[in-house]
Amino acid sequence: MTARTSPLAAPLSRPRLALSLSLALLAPLAVACGPVDPEINDPDIPDQATACAASVSQGDVVWPVALGAGPAEDFKPYSDGEVLPKITGGQGLSMITPLVRVEPAAGDLSEICLRVRIEEVQDGFSAQWNVLFVPVGGALFSDGALYYPTPTTGPVDLLLTVEGDGLSGTADISVVLE
Repeated sequence: MTARTSPLAAPLSRPRLALSLSLALLAPLAVACGPVDPEINDPDIPDQATACAASVSQGDVVWPVALGAGPAEDFKPYSDGEVLPKITGGQGLSMITPLVRVEPAAGDLSEICLRVRIEEVQDGFSAQWNVLFVPVGGALFSDGALYYPTPTTGPVDLLLTVEGDGLSGTADISVVLE
């Protein structure tokens, strides 16, 4: 008798499988184990964004979105080729801590919960959050940084996707992770 395998099972190389399993197990720790620094109150480590319950549905409304460095009042979108330093979390996980900006239509500047996804295009690694967005100036910003875990060092293409009830926005950026 021969062993049967599911036709849905995709073969993975052992190194790829090990990396996938490691990231799947470590990614949730990024939420619970934020950055650690010898200075307990390091002002360079941003507060983490607030989680919420996002309502997501298909729609035709497209909002421009951007990934960058904050705080919201001094937001600076990442530029192609920009070098982003990684920080180390409490469990030793390397991460970047971007802020997300959404530019809604005029009059849509109320607090909202949106689904945010960041993906490394080359290998498909991604993380997703439901995040509270608050109005600051003429835009909406994640109310804190996203703790995006990544083992990658060097050039990487990041794809940002933001979705809500009847609206969405995407942006891609090529950065260099230190």
